[in-house]
Amino acid sequence: KIIWVAAAFLVTLTAIAAAPSGSENKCKTCTSEGCKRASKEVLELIDTSVDPCDDFYNFACGGFMKSAEIPDDQAEVGKLSDISNVVLTQIHDLVKEPISDKEPKFTQLLKKSFQVCMDTNTINKNGLKTAKSLLKKIGGWPVVEGDDWNENEFDWTKLMNKCRKVGLATSQFITTKVEPSAKNSSQRIITIAQIETPLSKDSLNGGFDDKITKAYYNYLVDIAVIFGANKDRASAELKTAIEFMMELGKIIIPPEQLRDLSAMTNIMTVAELQTKFPSINWVEYLNNIFAIPDIKITENNKVDVGMPKYVSDLEVLLKNTPKRVLANYVVSMQVTSIINKLPQEVTDRQDAFIKEASGTSAEPRWKDCLSVTIERLKIAAASLYARKYFTKDAKNNMKKLVSGLHNKFIDMLKDVEWMDDKTKNEALAKAKTMEEHIAYPEQLLDDNVMDNFYKDLEASDDYLQFMLNIGKFAEDQMYKSYEYPVSRSDWKEHSVSHEVNAYYHLSENSIIIPAGILQGAMFQNDRPNYMNYGGIGFVIGHELTHGFDDRGKQISKEGQLENWWSKETEEAYKKKADCIMYQYGNFSHEKLNASLNGIITLGENIADNGGLKLAYEAYQETVKGPEECLPNLNYTPNQMFWISVGNAWCTKSRDDQLKLEISTSDHSPAMYRVYGVVQNSEVFAKDFNCPAKAKMNPEHKCSFW
Repeated sequence: KIIWVAAAFLVTLTAIAAAPSGSENKCKTCTSEGCKRASKEVLELIDTSVDPCDDFYNFACGGFMKSAEIPDDQAEVGKLSDISNVVLTQIHDLVKEPISDKEPKFTQLLKKSFQVCMDTNTINKNGLKTAKSLLKKIGGWPVVEGDDWNENEFDWTKLMNKCRKVGLATSQFITTKVEPSAKNSSQRIITIAQIETPLSKDSLNGGFDDKITKAYYNYLVDIAVIFGANKDRASAELKTAIEFMMELGKIIIPPEQLRDLSAMTNIMTVAELQTKFPSINWVEYLNNIFAIPDIKITENNKVDVGMPKYVSDLEVLLKNTPKRVLANYVVSMQVTSIINKLPQEVTDRQDAFIKEASGTSAEPRWKDCLSVTIERLKIAAASLYARKYFTKDAKNNMKKLVSGLHNKFIDMLKDVEWMDDKTKNEALAKAKTMEEHIAYPEQLLDDNVMDNFYKDLEASDDYLQFMLNIGKFAEDQMYKSYEYPVSRSDWKEHSVSHEVNAYYHLSENSIIIPAGILQGAMFQNDRPNYMNYGGIGFVIGHELTHGFDDRGKQISKEGQLENWWSKETEEAYKKKADCIMYQYGNFSHEKLNASLNGIITLGENIADNGGLKLAYEAYQETVKGPEECLPNLNYTPNQMFWISVGNAWCTKSRDDQLKLEISTSDHSPAMYRVYGVVQNSEVFAKDFNCPAKAKMNPEHKCSFW
């Protein structure tokens, strides 16, 4: 039946999938199996009843939008999520295999993590035994302990130490990390920053009238009752905990104010930190958080305070909040962080909350277990994936593609007219020294290296205890790194081969293109180059130009905070950035009554526009002579480049998911990413013969490079 429907669909489209008026397609037709498959995939995605000059996204993705169905357990579907599902299935096939005593320790850990998660009989039999023991170790959950909880013994900094020692997070009030210093990227520094609340600022601002806030409150109350709390007490005490979270939300610095890296870099000694924020004993707090016997933090150590106003406001909030409320808040957050490691009665209540808040049902158990396993044992998962599903030949081929785009980017910078010579030379130096990390680091293929990395991690037959062991192990690794200089070639930083994503690393001045994204709509070896340049070429170009977006431009070629822009060039840059900011800020979704935030998405939008131009021009220069066209698609190679750009970002979302993305994400939703880059491109309008002032060919366009 499926084959018959696809065949009928293909025959119908053969007659109508033609190039826009005025475009002639005289290229030879490709008849390879790869081209036939690619043609079929494109035909299923596009909607030829839509004029590409009027609405390119719905032209490129209209067929997908009509036919795609969002599964009950997902908030959205798309061509990227298709790749993610392939990767999940591939890793699932590996981790469900029996564990052998003869295999390396790291693969045993990975498999065991997944398999003990899947052993729901043991988890249910254990009940809340491990969880309740855990809560006792950190001082108890006041709402459950009732009148037996001793307020006089409570000190939130000591609570952080208890959490750290058992493998729980310590970021309920302050986020403390060890990271490369913004002023000296070869050295590490302690960073102090604000937190992220589990609920969005919009939800918290809505109070208990907000659907999600109310659902979360009821969820917490029910979980506390399952743990043994009195319902009336839980309702009262957890209401104050949520109200405290609302107060935290008010002092969190909004993302619009986090674009200036200089303002977020405030390096000082611990002694100076103590003077500025005296209500916290910082030497004691930092040593409690580090909890590494061989490392002692003193008043002479340096810290970088990202948001001083947040810390100052937090001091006041902590001082004015009863200890019982603070303890209930922290322990409630810890309990919700371990829910999916607990018996069915608890996980069922979490599933009900997720359904109420987002409209999605629970994932299949294997998906949830696998996602947690991959997240917590990322490097082990990356190693196994790289070994099984990506060849050295494929890695070398991708290196050539990335190198070509990199060189074209350097050439593109040379032609920029709005930069003065001094700034341009600095930009070229930065672009030339940008490192490329493609597919996976070679260390992932070495059993000895992998086992040495995980030598201090012990498995457990108790799923919750196993996850706590991993949590403590990961924090130990981070805090121990404080004693060592930064290596820009640290393989662990680049061990993300299984991820369907790509990155620009600010402090390294490098790009990371994992193996996981090099498939599906993004890349296939046996299809024409115009499709790969429109897919993964756009992504690579995006990451290369990230080094010069509104945040990347503040970083030198060494990965350090430095203003290397002349005043005149800075002003020219700002005009171009403002154009992008206003353009995307004016994109709105009529049904959701929501507009994009042009400020928090600025960096990604700049990278999109630069990356798209780079990919297009690299394609024109790399491919010598016209490529063959796809069968049953009367589009030129240039037009197919643009169609491939749109196809790669085809996404269908639930309304709640899209609204959340519009209000909180630093990436514009997929449709607006496509609209923005095509509206700003002169060559798009030329390739599709778009009339002047068509929706996709506005008179005013924003350009950077």
